[in-house]
Amino acid sequence: MRRKGFFLFFVFFTVLLTGCSENNRQPSLEQYSLVTVMGFDYVDKDTFGMSVVIPQVSEAAEQPSQYLDTTASLTQEALLHISSKTDKTVSLKQLRVVMFSEEFAKKSNMRDIITFLYKETEIRSNVRVVIVEGEAKDILNRTYPDKPSTSEYLHDLLEPRMYTFYNPVTTIHHFLHDETDPILEAIAPVIHLEENVLQLKGIGVFDDGYWKLSLNDQESKYIQALRGKVKMTLLKVKLDDEWEEEVILKFITIKTKIRPDEKTNTVRIDVKYKGTLTEYEGSKQKITVEDFPALERQLDKEIKKEIEDLLIKLQENEVDPIGLFEKIRMRQRKEWKLEDTKKHLKDATFDVHVNTTVTSTGTLK
Repeated sequence: MRRKGFFLFFVFFTVLLTGCSENNRQPSLEQYSLVTVMGFDYVDKDTFGMSVVIPQVSEAAEQPSQYLDTTASLTQEALLHISSKTDKTVSLKQLRVVMFSEEFAKKSNMRDIITFLYKETEIRSNVRVVIVEGEAKDILNRTYPDKPSTSEYLHDLLEPRMYTFYNPVTTIHHFLHDETDPILEAIAPVIHLEENVLQLKGIGVFDDGYWKLSLNDQESKYIQALRGKVKMTLLKVKLDDEWEEEVILKFITIKTKIRPDEKTNTVRIDVKYKGTLTEYEGSKQKITVEDFPALERQLDKEIKKEIEDLLIKLQENEVDPIGLFEKIRMRQRKEWKLEDTKKHLKDATFDVHVNTTVTSTGTLK
């Protein structure tokens, strides 16, 4: 009798668990609206526009992606509005890129939005941050015929690649880290649309969450080097009027040392470039090994001037995306604040030394 009772209880308990598992089964992929790209545009001081791209997994879908937009004053409110426009559960688990318009970056605090996204448990910390000239919605609500989808196009554009002229990868983690670090300011890549093709244009430098300064491709590459990047795909340098030449170094290795002197407030910067000369345009018919020393001196002179001009530009705009005074901060007992960085930057003098080594001519064009 006990065996029979135990058997009936086991059958009942198994059926109960089966029912629970049916009710609690996770939704399939087709039941989610997986947001992969999110854009923010400025409307006014209290309102912003949010636009999203959602890939369509159904074979019956006419377009590879669905575009949705709304306006709101809070990020959570905007997400609720987006959710009401789709018949599926909206999820940010596949978010890969968050885009801000130039106007939004200058007039609204990007750090507030990125902080909200960073705290969302389903969002990964490696989501890319990018600024776009014009409006984000115009980039997202557009078809790119030769690309599989808008989200893949944007993600691949911002992915580091060997032959990209310049690619400053900034994630929501990187952005918040630099924004909360009193020794330097955050940066983010800037893209623009030209003839239905998205192109990297340079970087934006931020100050307390707002876009403060734009830097072009060449300046952005020097920021990379001064931030400690040890490899660079290529560097294009136009020499002075005496040579009237333009050269491209490729497969570059970089060594950088920054040594600030607290007593004199002088920042000594040593940068060593080593690379292959792959392109040359000028008066010489052929570049040989015998030409390397004179060419290297000219490169040293021009790169030094361009870095000095960049440092003065940063100084005039009161922003430091490099961390020039990190070594001074490390020697301080008191808490270092962003105001301390700006104070040192304001009156600093720069002593720049550049040493360029051309290892070979490669295949000259």
